[in-house]
Amino acid sequence: MTKMAAPINFDLIDKLGTKMLLRTKDKAMLFCVSRMTYNRWVNGKAAPHGPKSEFILDLTRRLMVLVMNKGWPSPDVVAMKGDERYQRLLEELEDTA
Repeated sequence: MTKMAAPINFDLIDKLGTKMLLRTKDKAMLFCVSRMTYNRWVNGKAAPHGPKSEFILDLTRRLMVLVMNKGWPSPDVVAMKGDERYQRLLEELEDTA
């Protein structure tokens, strides 16, 4: 018998992204989906499956590392505009891979 994976709690993931000062479009781009798909996940109208679920869980773990261990968002990141902040996040994520 195969063990079923627990569903991903997108409400918490969305709150994490908001805490990190990410816009909805940033969150969608991080997870490589459209804003519509991301919003459907958050609202419980759809759910990722297969490799996408594994990707989401890994990325969420890496985002948590940035918040917990690196103090994201730092004051300099808070002062940035949205696109700058997103680019900085991508750079920081490279270090958590």
